[in-house]
Amino acid sequence: MNYKKILAILLWAVKTITLGISLAIFLMIFNRYFVPFGHLEVAYDFTGESEYISHLEPWQRLLPIEESNGDWSQGIKDDLVYFDVKIPRWFQAVTTEITFKNPIVPIVEIGARINQAGDYLTKPLENKLIDNLAWNRIEANGIALYQKNPKYADLQNFISAPPQNEIIGEYFYNFNLKKVIPDYQKSDKETVIDRNLRGSHTIYTYLKNEKLNFTINKFDLNRYAGSDILKVEVIKQVDGEKIFSGELPDDGIEGVTGVFQPEQSLSIVIPDLEEGVYRIELKGNDDIAISKLITAQHLLVFARNLFLIDNEEYFNDLTPGSKPTNLFAKASTITFKTSHPSGLQKISLDSHSLEINELNRNFKYLNDSGIIKINVPKNDLAINFDGFMAFSESQYFNPFPDNIIGIKNNSDINLLDYLIAEYSSPKKENGWLVKSNTFDLNRLYKDKNNNVRFRLSAPGLNETGGIINITNIKVTYQKPPVTLQNFPSKVINFIKKSLTKS
Repeated sequence: MNYKKILAILLWAVKTITLGISLAIFLMIFNRYFVPFGHLEVAYDFTGESEYISHLEPWQRLLPIEESNGDWSQGIKDDLVYFDVKIPRWFQAVTTEITFKNPIVPIVEIGARINQAGDYLTKPLENKLIDNLAWNRIEANGIALYQKNPKYADLQNFISAPPQNEIIGEYFYNFNLKKVIPDYQKSDKETVIDRNLRGSHTIYTYLKNEKLNFTINKFDLNRYAGSDILKVEVIKQVDGEKIFSGELPDDGIEGVTGVFQPEQSLSIVIPDLEEGVYRIELKGNDDIAISKLITAQHLLVFARNLFLIDNEEYFNDLTPGSKPTNLFAKASTITFKTSHPSGLQKISLDSHSLEINELNRNFKYLNDSGIIKINVPKNDLAINFDGFMAFSESQYFNPFPDNIIGIKNNSDINLLDYLIAEYSSPKKENGWLVKSNTFDLNRLYKDKNNNVRFRLSAPGLNETGGIINITNIKVTYQKPPVTLQNFPSKVINFIKKSLTKS
């Protein structure tokens, strides 16, 4: 073989290799930036760091990562742990797949953060109460009805006309049935809540032959940098219709000053509303204080949380014990937490007492009674609960039909007549449980680093002393696939974004 032929072969080989490398790089870049098949899958398997999925936190609620029989996993020993998922580019949805073992608690759930205030959209991972239920079961379109004594052969018939005098349990299903209080009479007196509340709160009230009349006062604590806006929504409970949306703006101080500006006020007056329950959502961050609520309505309960801050930590003119708070609650589980020494205290719950003697720890009270009175002598408590609370016994009411109850980790399902649930059991794979849930990314809150925070919750785990093990967290990002029709527009958009960033 002469020199020219060898040189030609070498040149052909170099061109082929160069072309192959260029094509491989192009395909890699194309797949990375355009995800042509519409999904991108990433995982965190506890053997090392993940570019897209953070480790679990906080570490105090976790055991060290360990290996057993070739499986790497981490144990969860407390009710709530968190992880972050990076959203690398625009997608429409994200599916989380959790592989876990849960030998002890009845319910395990996953939530995704939906706003700056820290609210979560929650979905089920496992519910042993339902999985172990041996009742008659009918299912359609992902909704299952369990009947202690079978009476309904068709799910839609049950949904259209549920029984009024039998107890129905709900799990990730909401009937939105109208609550009616037959002997309700409106009041001619104002209801005033003059306790300072920090951050977001949800309120339920009841109307009949009267205007909705609410005034909300707020001010900014200015303990954190950034804008402090309180968004206010009024929602009809029976069908979820939003009938009012407004906001109280920032006070003009976005720095960390600790200086209070004059209160801002928002009044809502809506006439000619039909009888029923209405929900008032107050959505803001923890740098906002709701200082006063004034309303013509006399039934008024708070759901999920109260953050009481009438305490010397926030107001220098308050002395210890100068402004105690009384609450009336119906809830099976109530937790209390303070982050400041001035919030350490002993609270009373009817004839019981609970000592809050440690910072940043959830102190839990399990209530097996009806409505109980709670006395909080020093405030500065974040209170979370699974029922409702009012500031006076006369204000308390159940905003939902009395025969419908939500399923919790300590529910006795045998007391029900029916259970309706949007839930399917996790799959079993090689001794582990596997469950996927899909979240619409347009509904989720992304931080400044384009991360979405997820929460794993196992109510009651801390009390049991048990452990839930997680061996894999898989995340699949989803969007429409690239086609010949939309490819040019995607390339143009990509170039525009690249030029904007540069």
